[in-house]
Amino acid sequence: MNDKKKFRKRVRNSFGVALIVKEHFMLNTIITLLLINLPISLVGIDLSWASDYVRKVLLNEQFITPPEESDVGWTGMFHHFGIEKSGDVSMLRLKGNAIRSDTSWLATSVSLYHGEWNYTISISGEPSNSNRIDLVIMSDTVDLKSNFNGYILKAGENGSNDVIRLVRVDNGIMTPILSGNTTIAEGGAFQIRLVRDPIGHWMLYVAKLGEPFELQGSTHDTKYGNLGYTGLRIIHKRTRNMDYAIGPINILQTTPQRNLTSTGLTPNYRVFSGDVASTSVDAGALISPRDILINEYLYYPPEDIPQFVELINVSSNPINLRGWELRDNSSGNRSITPSDMWIQPGAYLVLTPDSSILSSYYSAPNVRQMARFPLLNRGSKDAVILRASSGLTIDSLGYTPSPVGDGVSIERISLQAPSWFPINWKPSSHRRGATPGEPNSIPPEEPIAPKLELAIITGSNSMTLTFSAEINIATISNISINGIRTPFSLCKSTDWKVVYCASATAWPVEPNNPSYIAIESIQSLLGAPLPIQSSPIARIPQHGDLLINEILFNPLQARFDGGSDQSHFVELINTRNYHVFVGDLQLKTKSSTGTSTITFAEKSSPIIIPESMLVLHADTATTATSRLSQFFGLVDDSNYIRANRSTLSLNSTSGTVWIYASNQITIDSIRYDAVYHYPSVRDRRGVSLERISIIGSSVDPKNWGSHAGPLGGSPGLVNSLSIGTQIASESTVRIYPNPFSPDNDSFEDVTSIALTMPDVGWLVNVIVHDRYGRKVRTLADGERIGASHEIFWNGLDDNNRRVFTGFYIVLVEAWHVEQRKSQVYKKVIGLIHQPGAGVSFK
Repeated sequence: MNDKKKFRKRVRNSFGVALIVKEHFMLNTIITLLLINLPISLVGIDLSWASDYVRKVLLNEQFITPPEESDVGWTGMFHHFGIEKSGDVSMLRLKGNAIRSDTSWLATSVSLYHGEWNYTISISGEPSNSNRIDLVIMSDTVDLKSNFNGYILKAGENGSNDVIRLVRVDNGIMTPILSGNTTIAEGGAFQIRLVRDPIGHWMLYVAKLGEPFELQGSTHDTKYGNLGYTGLRIIHKRTRNMDYAIGPINILQTTPQRNLTSTGLTPNYRVFSGDVASTSVDAGALISPRDILINEYLYYPPEDIPQFVELINVSSNPINLRGWELRDNSSGNRSITPSDMWIQPGAYLVLTPDSSILSSYYSAPNVRQMARFPLLNRGSKDAVILRASSGLTIDSLGYTPSPVGDGVSIERISLQAPSWFPINWKPSSHRRGATPGEPNSIPPEEPIAPKLELAIITGSNSMTLTFSAEINIATISNISINGIRTPFSLCKSTDWKVVYCASATAWPVEPNNPSYIAIESIQSLLGAPLPIQSSPIARIPQHGDLLINEILFNPLQARFDGGSDQSHFVELINTRNYHVFVGDLQLKTKSSTGTSTITFAEKSSPIIIPESMLVLHADTATTATSRLSQFFGLVDDSNYIRANRSTLSLNSTSGTVWIYASNQITIDSIRYDAVYHYPSVRDRRGVSLERISIIGSSVDPKNWGSHAGPLGGSPGLVNSLSIGTQIASESTVRIYPNPFSPDNDSFEDVTSIALTMPDVGWLVNVIVHDRYGRKVRTLADGERIGASHEIFWNGLDDNNRRVFTGFYIVLVEAWHVEQRKSQVYKKVIGLIHQPGAGVSFK
């Protein structure tokens, strides 16, 4: 049996475990692993303390299956890796770029402040700075090629002193904070174990495969924690694209059992009882961020009353504040006390520069005097920061003074929501203006429940969710798309309102139909449960999703005395059967006078529903009071997007228009020209060009014609020239109802004269004659129509008088100037007045 097999067998035989499978969360199956009397002899590691620690496995990757198939939920460059098996050992072998140097990476979601990271790596040949393995302990982004923040274990550097180093990464800049002493210069297989305790002490262990671990050193660094992602990246030259492999990866969270005594507790894990480590405590606690929270602060007290900061212990252990600091943004020592000062679980403690005055004024309990209490700013931005004696920040917040009144404190709303989030703080509503040492007056609830406003598919397995208010992203667990429960690997957010989610597989959206998302069991940021959140799913527009459907480039100015002007507009139509995201469209215009790129400020909706219109216009007034609204009116079910400027920079005679999405894909473009208007349109000012056919080309001049309505355009409405996808084979005139009875009884009071033409560009006269040939009513006089048009008659003559019961003749004269053809139709209409209608009969 070779050394690898001996080692793995020894490890397997050393574990006495109880595996309790918990429900999966964010696609990672979380397994709680309780180590019961773990032998000290395990591969030479001193684990005598392990029986006092609960260890929860956050990631257990054995690389039995390719990473894209693993239930760990990896993301990254799957095609750069393959599984390599030798007996009962599996490793992830680099199969990187053989053409050029590259960085290959994989990442997954793991959030951990303290615990253990265990790795096995294999290196062929001498590593260097450009041929190395980076084991990413934690990162604030899933993209490990980017300049992230966090920590890595770096295996490889230039020179002959290659060792494993713990490196802190600040926006891509690496700073070594702990260096090992086991050389890796000649390559080989190594095991690595990194430990971080709850107060930020790191310990690094390294061993050649099959040999006992050796402690490489320790350090203290608390800058980052719980960043959300872990993984690996391999930087390699093309000639060494297969020289690296990584074996099992195990990441565990270690949590101390309560009521620890000195038995089994080693100096590796310190218990705070002030500013020194103690191995003999009766009621101590391992300190982690947010164990104590800032719960209330008063920066503008009443006259002669001191400022104060109230703390609350939300842990299950008493905590000693000896050697801790409470500070603002200023420098200098702000030690709370050099003596013991305990705060019990669930209890309040109020810090102030004068405990006697504060206690008397508010009748406040649990008030302690702090000699160097920070002076909190009244008129400019400041912060409140609580730090443990080790320098670890336990809680902090920033604030901007606001006119809430003298003597009114700022109270925390929720203990679950972050301290640094402004929505979690409100002025006290107590009659005294503050509640030091007592429960806050602000109820833990928000006035408006957050709602899911927008869901956008940004990639085959990525989605952006936008909520109306802040939500707790950790509670996003059940996502369904079109009624299908959809697993996802991670969700993250920077502002708690816009959430980015990734799925291990493609989202089950239907290619040519609308899709909808539903999210269950979600909570607001302040902890309030929310009803099921649902929304249609929009997609980032691609070429052809939206088509330019109408354009007005030469608007009328002061058409009517005292009336309103027209304005430039470009109308788009959604040609798809699914919702399209239009929140970041750009319009680019080009003419003889130059090029302009226009972005839009006001949106009636960030999505456009299937087969509906979207109108882009420019105005310095809001859409509701804009020239577009005043001249054309607004259609309730249409979308309008406004650029905060006076025009769309459209030349009045000719030019080019492009529509772009945020990904700079050209959605549609046209070349417009005044010569596209019909020759019969003598005055082209104020008349838009309309698209004739959706299936026709945007760049075909024959697919554009002059609007045929009285207003000169129809933004947000079906085009007057629209023929859809069907073209009539011949001209028809249909009248219905016939006969009709205009008696104002809401039944058949109006008749419709429907005209259908084989193409567009026709001019029509529609005249009603009586049976003697006398003209009764002119319904259309040289009116431009599209392929279909409808005219109504209400039974009145040109003088607005009722006509008699009888038969009337409708004469339709249609002619097409461009095609030099004409047609004439005659139809008979019966008009009947019911008895008692108050008219005489002829």
